[in-house]
Amino acid sequence: MFDFRWEAARLAAELARAATDRAVVCLGCTLVGESHGRGQAAALLTLSKPPLDMAQVELGRLLLVVSLDTVSANGYARQCAEAEVPEFWRFDLEEGLVERLYRPIAGLYRRRVPILPGEATGLVALPGVRVIPLLAAFRNG
Repeated sequence: MFDFRWEAARLAAELARAATDRAVVCLGCTLVGESHGRGQAAALLTLSKPPLDMAQVELGRLLLVVSLDTVSANGYARQCAEAEVPEFWRFDLEEGLVERLYRPIAGLYRRRVPILPGEATGLVALPGVRVIPLLAAFRNG
């Protein structure tokens, strides 16, 4: 059985190690912005410009948002694109992959690329940083 919490913690550690002092990783931080309002559900994981208030992350400071593929993830992706967050990753538990959204233009992400298990990818906002978002395939159920 796939333990997604372990995978999220592993990815957070890998991002923190790769980004060093150029970015800060937060697991479960609440996103705050004009279109979000306070009290919204937290993203699974965020990568933002330092320094960081670990309780609430301003959308304009974000470099990457990672979310589970849910109905609310579509709303998060739209709000992040509107705030020009460079990149949004959506973990699709049904398909067993990560969908990478990037190049926000006029409130929409213009590029959509699947990242397969074990595949390394770079980060738009941090050139030279490469991580493996998902180590192994998984199926829900």
